[in-house]
Amino acid sequence: MIVTQEQDRFAGRAFLLAPDSQIWRRAHLELAIPYFLLNYEVADSGGWVGQTELFWEVNQLLYCCQQIANEEQLRLVQIALISPSWMNKEDCWQMHTVHEIWRTQGQGDHPVVMHYVTNTGQRYTDRIDVDIEESAIQLLQVADGEVIFLHSP
Repeated sequence: MIVTQEQDRFAGRAFLLAPDSQIWRRAHLELAIPYFLLNYEVADSGGWVGQTELFWEVNQLLYCCQQIANEEQLRLVQIALISPSWMNKEDCWQMHTVHEIWRTQGQGDHPVVMHYVTNTGQRYTDRIDVDIEESAIQLLQVADGEVIFLHSP
């Protein structure tokens, strides 16, 4: 969850944003959960313009990736996983370039478990002590700047 406070609102206006857009100087990452940065480019008359979006729900990330895959005027640059310390087993948050996203039907309190494979082959899951199982379904793969959906999210 991403939390903002009124005192962190930027009073100025950015000319390239929609009139109803709000600009924040700071946002608090309320939960120690995985977050995602989606970097993509939009075709413009003069070339390509970069865009970056921050997500805390993987389903919203996957929805945006589907839009990018279906639109010729959009192209993927990078999906980055921002992993909390419990996930990466280090002492701090880390960022990793995502190469694959998998889903496993979980059990009990966790009906769905998501798995992430980085471009260096590191494997991360959104649940503690769960590995990618044989029953995991690969949802997408990033190859040469393209999002390839192997199964519907």
